[in-house]
Amino acid sequence: DEFGRVERVARVPEGSTVSELTEKMAKEDPRLDLGCCLIVLNDEIINGDRSLRDGDAVSYFAPIAGG
Repeated sequence: DEFGRVERVARVPEGSTVSELTEKMAKEDPRLDLGCCLIVLNDEIINGDRSLRDGDAVSYFAPIAGG
């Protein structure tokens, strides 16, 4: 949309991790730069990697600047 928000549904094998999902998405769309994003898993900001379960929601928030 006009704010650059995109929603995607991704399928990954059972037992996959957030980092594996991130790599898969970057390979599918090289325009995505997810390396510097804040990652949220099911409404919780995460640091490090987590295993994914069916129905998990992963969100990526790009850093913003302002003043």
